[in-house]
Amino acid sequence: MNTIKFHIRQVVKVLIYTSMIIDLTSATEQNLNLSIKDFSKIERIYIDNSVLLNKQYFGLEKACKGWKFNEESLKEFFKISQKYEDWQTSYRIFDQIPCVIRGRFSLDNIDYFFEINAGGSFEIWNNNYKFYFGCDNKQNKKCDIFLLD
Repeated sequence: MNTIKFHIRQVVKVLIYTSMIIDLTSATEQNLNLSIKDFSKIERIYIDNSVLLNKQYFGLEKACKGWKFNEESLKEFFKISQKYEDWQTSYRIFDQIPCVIRGRFSLDNIDYFFEINAGGSFEIWNNNYKFYFGCDNKQNKKCDIFLLD
C-alpha cells in the first residue's frame, strides 16, 4: 500500500512540475515579445510626476520638476527607444541623472511598471521580468525632445 501511495505522489509531483514549466514558457514568450510590441497600443497609462532622487543637486530641482510626459509623448518615447540586454549596458551608455518618472501601463492585458531616468535610460517590468531600454540622442535626434534640458 505504501508503495502505491509513493508512486502516486511521484506522478502528481511530475504533473505539477510539468504544468509549471508550461506556464513559465508561455509567460516567457509573452513577456519576451515586449521589445517588439507596438508601444502605441499601450493603455491604462498612469504617469507619476518626476522625482528628484538626491536633494544635494540644488540646480537640478527646478528642471526635474518641469520634466513631464503625457500619454502620447510616453508612447512616442518608448517607440523610438532601443532595447538593451541588461542594466549594465544601459548604465554605461546613458547619463545617470537623479531625476526619474515612474508609472504603469497595460499592453495586451499584461500590467507593466516603468521608471525613466532623465538621462534617457529606462526599465519596464512586471512580476516576472525586467526589460532595459534607452533613448540615445546620438543615435536618434528625436530623443532630445524627451530628455531633461
